Amino acid sequence: MSLEVTLKNMVLSLNKDESGLYNHVLQENIETVKKIGEENPGLKPLVEKVLRSLFHRLETNNAYIEKRKSDPSFNFKACILMDDYTGLKFLLRAEENPNVFVQGKTPLHWAALHSKKTALKIILMHPNADLECLTLSGKKAIQLASDAEIQQMLQ
Repeated sequence: MSLEVTLKNMVLSLNKDESGLYNHVLQENIETVKKIGEENPGLKPLVEKVLRSLFHRLETNNAYIEKRKSDPSFNFKACILMDDYTGLKFLLRAEENPNVFVQGKTPLHWAALHSKKTALKIILMHPNADLECLTLSGKKAIQLASDAEIQQMLQ
């Protein structure tokens, strides 16, 4: 496999698998890409593009780490209601359990209740998302959904 294909695949895998994007992984990828660029001057435009993407992800991740430390209102519910999908992905990476309760509901419940399809898709990609989890009042996410497409996604 050529180095150009390797770099392109690295970008594609980062876009597909948000769960593995921790700072140390990003730093390792940055160092690898820099080395590839030094050894292969002909790939400079692609290397620069990949590095910009990696640095942006690292910067975003650091910003969310700081926000999580300093802002108690930064939680799953807030990200879902404000359509902050980057924040939602960050929280899903940071939490082992995507079924944590915020004001009596899990992220899945909040997304279903407010018809947030993109948020629901992101949450459902997490391997531990529990469709059977009940709110504190005993309802499943599908029971909270008024949108037929959301209901279909939850079946």
